[in-house]
Amino acid sequence: MAGKQIAQRTPDGVPYLLYLPPKHLSAPLWPLLLCLHGAGELGRDVRQLLSEGATGLPAHRLQQPPPPIYVGEIATPAALSERFVVVSPQTSRGWRARDIAAFTRAISQDARLRIDASRRFVTGVSMGGAGAIAAASTGLFAAAVPVCATGGDASAIGDDTAVWFFHGANDVVVGIEHSDSAHALLARRRAGRPGSAGLKYTQFEHAPAPVGWPSYEGHASWIPAFSTAELYDWLLALPHKTGDDRLGATARAPRP
Repeated sequence: MAGKQIAQRTPDGVPYLLYLPPKHLSAPLWPLLLCLHGAGELGRDVRQLLSEGATGLPAHRLQQPPPPIYVGEIATPAALSERFVVVSPQTSRGWRARDIAAFTRAISQDARLRIDASRRFVTGVSMGGAGAIAAASTGLFAAAVPVCATGGDASAIGDDTAVWFFHGANDVVVGIEHSDSAHALLARRRAGRPGSAGLKYTQFEHAPAPVGWPSYEGHASWIPAFSTAELYDWLLALPHKTGDDRLGATARAPRP
């Protein structure tokens, strides 16, 4: 399975794409990057995550052989393909914090994946960006990377969770004010709390439109975001996360 992306399901039936780095068996534990898709990929067929419209998602890029992976003129940094277990679940009803937590616990307990529970990271685009913000409130992730998030309650994110926002200033689908307000809220709160986790915000002045959707100008900020090599180095340099499952371990991963 190493070096390839395959379709899987949890025991409770949640579909997801799994990518293991080529040298997966050479280390006892690996950091996890959980990737949450947008509304365009809602459904029950994980092949939708590899569609042309989802070009910017790590799942799509990891499908291209071999590293460094190219989608059009965009290269996926080897830091992603060689240093992370990448898991891309699919939902048919949207992302809820409790569901994401249940799924994350389920895959983390699969010894075959060798996931390091202290280095779990979550990212998502558009609807999935709001999902990443929700996931960050669970206490399960060391960092969240919301990209062009449609909303989300950033006030519920603990100060021990690092966050890096990305958004296109020219996004005509999801206004940049969503990310502006979420970042501003966390910046104000963390300014008076020494020891808070890292907080970053990147705005792309001219983000592209998604492939196949030319009228969605500026919405595909995930394309330059996931091409930012610094992002992966930043994640791996963060302090390891100690156990803090704020939602408890009683919920089961929901069926799609």
